[in-house]
Amino acid sequence: MSHPTARPVTASSHNSWSSISDTVSGGSPERKVAFEDEEESHVVEESSSESEVEDGVASRCHIFVEAPGDCVELIDDDNATNNDYFLRVTLFDSGEDSRARKVVIRNGDTSEEGCGPSAECLSFSESAAIELVRAASPEDIIGRTTIGFEDLSEIQSCSSTNLIVRELYHPTSWRKVGTIDLRFVVIAQLSEFYHEALGGPLRNARQTKDVMIIGHRGIGSDEQGSRIRENTLLAFNQAAKYGANAVEFDVFLTSDKQPMVYHDLQITASYGQSVTLPITALSKEGLTAMDETSRSRKDRRHHQARSRRSVAPVALSKNSRRATSFVTYNRCESSLGLLRGNSSSEVEQRSSVINMHDGLPTLRCVLEGTPNSLGALVEIKYPTPETVRRFPSRSCHSRNTVVDVILQDVVNFGMSQERMFMFSSFDPELCVTLRRKQARFPVIFNVWFGYEDEHDNTEVDFTDVRSANPYAAIDFCVATELTGICGEVNWIMNNKEWAKECKRKDLLLYTYGEENSTVEGVDTQIRRLGVDGCIVDNINRFKSVKDSPEVEEEALTEVIVGRKISFSPDRIVYGQLIIAAVEVYRSAREPSEVRTFARPFVDLSE
Repeated sequence: MSHPTARPVTASSHNSWSSISDTVSGGSPERKVAFEDEEESHVVEESSSESEVEDGVASRCHIFVEAPGDCVELIDDDNATNNDYFLRVTLFDSGEDSRARKVVIRNGDTSEEGCGPSAECLSFSESAAIELVRAASPEDIIGRTTIGFEDLSEIQSCSSTNLIVRELYHPTSWRKVGTIDLRFVVIAQLSEFYHEALGGPLRNARQTKDVMIIGHRGIGSDEQGSRIRENTLLAFNQAAKYGANAVEFDVFLTSDKQPMVYHDLQITASYGQSVTLPITALSKEGLTAMDETSRSRKDRRHHQARSRRSVAPVALSKNSRRATSFVTYNRCESSLGLLRGNSSSEVEQRSSVINMHDGLPTLRCVLEGTPNSLGALVEIKYPTPETVRRFPSRSCHSRNTVVDVILQDVVNFGMSQERMFMFSSFDPELCVTLRRKQARFPVIFNVWFGYEDEHDNTEVDFTDVRSANPYAAIDFCVATELTGICGEVNWIMNNKEWAKECKRKDLLLYTYGEENSTVEGVDTQIRRLGVDGCIVDNINRFKSVKDSPEVEEEALTEVIVGRKISFSPDRIVYGQLIIAAVEVYRSAREPSEVRTFARPFVDLSE
């Protein structure tokens, strides 16, 4: 049985969304890699495809090697410049017929716009020898080190880090001369059943000129004032009612290997005192309990503050009075609550916005509880090294396990559907893992350029050149055959040449951010940059079919009916306030803000 290999992805050869039920074979363009001949000392250009090397190998180690000037630190460099030396990497694969491959990595000139730092994405199944060579004399080796597949597998089994630091030693005196930093991931093959289900090439599809409008965590994130809690079944189904063709949501793996839909990498609850824990250290049951405790506490503070204010009687419509008869509210048992990332003071400041909430769903619940026509952009969360340092006792599964469990859920509970899938992550090694384990679904690399000084490294590892250097990100996506890049809209609008470079490299370009909340902002991106998709809040402004006037009230009724909680007068008042807020919102909407977009995704049903 052969290893599932990744096929090169180009924007011109396929549509960005893939359905499980639709695969059509495509081309496999090759990329040029600089190899050094085994018998001759000169460097020759060979046509190579990493997927060809990977055939027949169950597991492989993938390493990302930067230019020597960026990843090598010498103890005594004698004032040497970056151009005085280069890296020579020899890769060994298991098997009698496997030939050693040598790759040369030099310091590139990054002074010109559009030029990223030199780097290589390499793979092997046995070992790799790395030599730092003096440029003036290729036979003069400054230092060398080796890395083995088993050594890296052992490191990965007990740590979630993707960074290793190896010491460089002089080849004759064995004196330490420096260190080299490497990023790595060991990728194991899926079981035969899932390999066959997810194998094969990315499909070629009919093209569409319509921009892809994707609901951000449903109908919008909590920070943007969404009335319905983000990343919930209620939010996803409401987005479908608004006419959205896809939603973006965050998935992570709990300690008991349950794929849960949740955004933050940690959660805080009060059990006499405030307790903050990483979500990956919690089981599904533990996370649900902490989430309910946290939301109950915030709701209690919010409604105690509201009760101190005088509330004028509100005239309700007949339909509103009918819906109110179902309204209940239980501060302890209900799964309502939790404004993600907001303090209680911030919640009170937003008293004009009534939020309807739902509990934390699993990935399976989302696949089974939403319409098959609703596309899924699944962002997989994985902790950065900084997050691991902050929570040293945390539990975290390997990238292999995370990807395996999520892909298994997609196959088991979405295989018979026509749903469109796409995966994304801020973690480069997780993107590589997704790409190498399957060839059915597109993979997008998420970036956050321009905000390195404003945010810490807990969500994005800005110490990684692929997440910090825009052109290094492009080169990484091309080298690892990812589908495209998703970045913050304001930065992209201010760096149009970078966006054009993405297009020149046949990478799809997606955006997220506050500018995507307006129709004008999305129109500007389409006209000036030709973006392929926008992840938007306020999805109702971009819906393809206008909803009925009762759509918000219908959603509220669904929440209420599903609760089955005891009835009391104070809860009626709270329900009346919700209905009133919904009516105010409905009457305040500007018709001019609502724009009808064409169906943004290719309809593959025939």
